[in-house]
Amino acid sequence: MRSSLTLYLLTVSLVMSACGAVGQNHGPVKPFGSPNHDDSTDTVPSQNNGPYTTANAPVPAPLPAPVYIPEPSDSFSRSSAMSPIRTLYVIVSGNATCRPAILGTNDVSGLTDNSLFQGFIATMMTPGYVTQQDNVIFACYETLSPQMQVYDVRNRPQMVSINEAELEGIVMPQAYAAQRIVIMGHSYGGWKSMKMASSPQMLQYTQAPIQLITIDPISKINCTNPFMPGCRQAPSDFTNVEFSTLHSRTRWLNAVQQPGVVLGSESMPAAHANLEFTGVNHFTIVSDPRLWQAIHQFVAM
Repeated sequence: MRSSLTLYLLTVSLVMSACGAVGQNHGPVKPFGSPNHDDSTDTVPSQNNGPYTTANAPVPAPLPAPVYIPEPSDSFSRSSAMSPIRTLYVIVSGNATCRPAILGTNDVSGLTDNSLFQGFIATMMTPGYVTQQDNVIFACYETLSPQMQVYDVRNRPQMVSINEAELEGIVMPQAYAAQRIVIMGHSYGGWKSMKMASSPQMLQYTQAPIQLITIDPISKINCTNPFMPGCRQAPSDFTNVEFSTLHSRTRWLNAVQQPGVVLGSESMPAAHANLEFTGVNHFTIVSDPRLWQAIHQFVAM
């Protein structure tokens, strides 16, 4: 295990060193479905207009919403979690992104610093698109671990350590009170976002429209070291029922980088729009301004 982890970290370090620069910006991403939409360029989204269906797919039985079990020092409460929310944003970053450095902006003080969080704050929070009527839950993964850290802007603005299975217990009560839900994830966080959005709990517990944004999603099940085939493909541990649920229950934007040499995902037919970027890698795609322009347009639709 130690040698695999060392090899993994060395490989990631080499990839980031060799490919760390953000690719050239080839121009703004045009709004989806616009008359001027041009599919000939490599940075404009290819939109799937046809339905994604699963013939005779069984419908899973609804399950009760998970319950978050608070620690003695935990200040989460049902009363605060259930207060009205216009839009609930859930932002989930990938493996080893719970870095010690913290952001000290006016929007979020004490939040773990990573590229996904930085991009969301700069694009959505600082300009005022996210208001006091909304809430943001940030979550990040520890290194090759089921452990995460979570930061709830409205209810608990500090990093709290949780197991990944507990994230739904924090999100679901607030999703129940939200008028709209936006779930965004990168890498392992994209996989976790897909799992959350397609879960029976989400279907049973919420009626609000859901927007799903996945950025180069990688399966946490099928990619535990960079030599596994699952590290260079779309998450393959989802059933047809789950993909059908994501297509019918959410409005889904999937953004990937091409080609994914060491780490990378793929376009998925179930997504309503697929963006494919060149000139970036698995790590730098999250910092690309073209991506954030497309995300802003997608969320504002």
